[in-house]
Amino acid sequence: MRRFLVRAVVAIVLVGGLVILVKKASAVDDPATQARDYKGYETWILKYGVNTKTPIDPDYLKANKAYEEALAKHDKTALAALLRDDFQWTEWNGAHHTKQEVLNDFDGFIKVNNPEDDMDDRTTDFLGDSERVFGMHHSLRFLHVWIHGSNGWQAFLYTDVPIPRERREDVNPTNPPKDLNSVCPNPCGGIPESIFKPADAQQAQVLKNWVDMKISEWHPNPELWSSHADIYHENLSSGGDLFFLQHVAQLSNARRLYGPHGAAPGQEVWKMYMWTYNNTVVQLDLEDPENDQPTTWKVRMFVNRGDKPSGPGSDWRLNTIAQTRIEKNMTPDEVKKYEARIGRPSF
Repeated sequence: MRRFLVRAVVAIVLVGGLVILVKKASAVDDPATQARDYKGYETWILKYGVNTKTPIDPDYLKANKAYEEALAKHDKTALAALLRDDFQWTEWNGAHHTKQEVLNDFDGFIKVNNPEDDMDDRTTDFLGDSERVFGMHHSLRFLHVWIHGSNGWQAFLYTDVPIPRERREDVNPTNPPKDLNSVCPNPCGGIPESIFKPADAQQAQVLKNWVDMKISEWHPNPELWSSHADIYHENLSSGGDLFFLQHVAQLSNARRLYGPHGAAPGQEVWKMYMWTYNNTVVQLDLEDPENDQPTTWKVRMFVNRGDKPSGPGSDWRLNTIAQTRIEKNMTPDEVKKYEARIGRPSF
């Protein structure tokens, strides 16, 4: 109880501080714009800024225990049953492995993913449809995504992220934009169908919300960004971690310091893929191309809680980002091979 009260007090202080920061940030706007942009944010954060903790699904815990036992016993058959057919693992350098490739190099998979080497694990349940696990092993951070489907709980996506040798302070302001007149046709102007075409209404709404978020990062707008973010949002990259409130504070600070055009455009999307699992959508991008080759893997997860008051389809919220660099060349031919391996065509 005492720990709960302490956390509650800290949360109230953080929220109060951010509301003040948002009010200060609006000084670059006229009063009408200030009221429009930030009153909604204050209402949202006060209403949705504190969530009751969602318990981890007991069946997931059983499946995860079976997974750990399969690795400990080198039981390839048991592991195969706990990996989805579309399972994929991306290493810290961008090397990518499908389920069959993991089973073909079982010892290599265990060497990197042995649960006995894991530490600092944190598991978050999203409506019983997906479990997100952040942790650390072998000087790497990792994201593991498990999905609940017709075969019960199975691992779907693993991503390893290098730990930075040195990181910046989370409270430091972002760098000023190099060009206030920069353009952002991709992703801020939308994603062409040649790069991604939604397979269902859920993916279409996720795409729309995500583009809104990219616009609100390019032209800092904490109210718009937070309207599409989950309270459990976390961004994991080689530069460190960025949580929901920290991200909102960065946007508010950038707007206050540099004005409504106070950020650089986001990374260009080269290819995008999505998977829908009930109230979870997983998005995977190849981004930031150089010489017609992508240089970054990015994984995003969205959850539909069904409790947002902002109109039809607005419930899809971004809860996870994990990104890692592609250290090896990934030519267009190699991307086609990847698409064939995961069963996803080029658009």
